[in-house]
Amino acid sequence: MKLRRTAIIAAVALIGTTVTAQQGQVVDYVITPRIFSIALDGSGETVLLGGTTMRTQEGGRALINLVNREATDGTKLVVVPSDLGRGRVGLRVEFSLLRAGQTVTAKFDVLSGEDAQRATIALTDATGKFILDSTGRPLYATFDAVRNRR
Repeated sequence: MKLRRTAIIAAVALIGTTVTAQQGQVVDYVITPRIFSIALDGSGETVLLGGTTMRTQEGGRALINLVNREATDGTKLVVVPSDLGRGRVGLRVEFSLLRAGQTVTAKFDVLSGEDAQRATIALTDATGKFILDSTGRPLYATFDAVRNRR
């Protein structure tokens, strides 16, 4: 009976440790995107998307969908983070710009994180053409990603 009780206590302790360990492995990401264009003379900047934070877990999709109800105008941003170790986060990004019912999309990967230098990406479509803002200026993107353990 004493041996059985010890085995049950050990099993409960082991299960509790496993559950705690699994819960301790939850990693989420706070991603701050910035989509912008710059005036040709460098004097001004127009921010299309900024000041927003996205949250998701490892391999999960973070989404910002600013397309109007009629699906004729707007922007959509999808970001999927992956932990690359050493404070670096790989971001798989898909940015779509919708105007007058036509969609143009940029798909790319970017390195971000605490130990990575911030990259500025020129947004281009599948043919390599720049994606332009409403005034005809090329769009650029930067991303800050911070990994949090819960």
